[in-house]
Amino acid sequence: MRDELVQLEGTILQTPALDASLRRLRNLPFVDDVNARLRPVEGTHDVVDVVLEFDERLKTRRYGGGGGWSESQRGSLRAYFADDNLLGTGQRLSFAAGGSSLRSSVDVTHTTPHVGDGEIARTIELSSRRVERLTKDASFVDAKLTSVTIEHAYPLGRASGTSHATIAAGRRLLGGDRLLPAAEIRERLSTAAAVLDALRTTACCGSLRLGVALRRVELDPGTLVSRQLLDWIAALGDAAPIDAPDVSSSPGATLDELAFTLTYRRDTRDRLLFPSSGVEQQVAFTASVPGSDAEYALAEYRVSAYRPMGKRFTLRAAGRLAYGRAYGDTSTMPPYLHWFAGGPQTVRGFRENALGPRDSLGNPYGGNLLVTARVELMTPWPGRFGERIRVGLFADAGNVFSTEDVAFADADGRPLDFGFDASKLRTSAGIAADVLTPFGALKLSYAFPLDADDANSNPFLRDRIERFQITLGVEF
Repeated sequence: MRDELVQLEGTILQTPALDASLRRLRNLPFVDDVNARLRPVEGTHDVVDVVLEFDERLKTRRYGGGGGWSESQRGSLRAYFADDNLLGTGQRLSFAAGGSSLRSSVDVTHTTPHVGDGEIARTIELSSRRVERLTKDASFVDAKLTSVTIEHAYPLGRASGTSHATIAAGRRLLGGDRLLPAAEIRERLSTAAAVLDALRTTACCGSLRLGVALRRVELDPGTLVSRQLLDWIAALGDAAPIDAPDVSSSPGATLDELAFTLTYRRDTRDRLLFPSSGVEQQVAFTASVPGSDAEYALAEYRVSAYRPMGKRFTLRAAGRLAYGRAYGDTSTMPPYLHWFAGGPQTVRGFRENALGPRDSLGNPYGGNLLVTARVELMTPWPGRFGERIRVGLFADAGNVFSTEDVAFADADGRPLDFGFDASKLRTSAGIAADVLTPFGALKLSYAFPLDADDANSNPFLRDRIERFQITLGVEF
């Protein structure tokens, strides 16, 4: 608990630092609540004790199960166990397993919130995944992914007054061991408060994470897979591209990758559920090291900004930009890392994950460039369900593109270009509702596509419309 304090002894008492301390303590999974009160120190007129009173959460072990549903992922089930205060150390250990008709996974994660006496947190994760298809509409790709990840996180924007240098400066400001007149103390404190307020960082809720992941990917295409996937696997070795995508025996591949990840995240939302103000943004970069069997680099930026509009409405503006590129001996970005567009998380009104490039079988192939944006105006449901239901209007735009040297063609062999073109961005507008249920977040929307190309004579270029969409308890 002490490691979470921002307001330390020997420093000038600051309301922002004390508030930040209480916020960090309340976020601990083994703390129900904490309050602070000031107690004057007898015989002094400018020194107080800060007394913290805790309500400890006795049950820190959690276990259970759940599930979710979406159009692209279909139904899924998940079971978990987590100890948020392992042996009373504040460390966290969790086990999770899940599965659906498309994929299955097992994860073991251990987190140390403070390595030594520092601010750095360390997370070690072991995971195993089996993927048959990336989405319900995608072509088959039998992939096994096993990885070990070690990640260190450092919080940014700690309030002023936490370092030894700041403590010493504060003592000098107050005259060190020399007793100053009360008027001079008040003047110095006023000056210090103005300086600290000007220097206080605005990144109050930021974090920087640096990780390294060792991953093994086993691909077994089997039969009836796309030409694009077979060509990508063949390009990894000396094998020539396959002449037909439906051969009875297709070559597989085993890939070993060592990748570094760097993520910056900042969250100033007033609350996690149904925020009304603040900004959440994240910048993530991943790159496999030279010499890995698959050499690539990925970058992604996400942002969501919330602003109150009057007393009942909240305006949300969000955007997402993601780009990946292969380098070295790897021809194109690995297909199992592609992004997809369409559906509740990108562009509503279009079939989930069905926008963008199509492979040789006419199924979604995803791409290495994703561009999306959305605007929402939401308000609580009137009456006693206002804390659980939000309804409103929205407008979405976006698509996914392939800007690498991937060959696409329709059923007649005519080349297709799925490179970036602003005219290919798809837009929609409609109404939406977010509902908190005991089983998870329920999201519903009814959209009107504004520029859908759903009448194209070429099925490889035809958009798939889906006006009403629903997801329950599933994150994508």
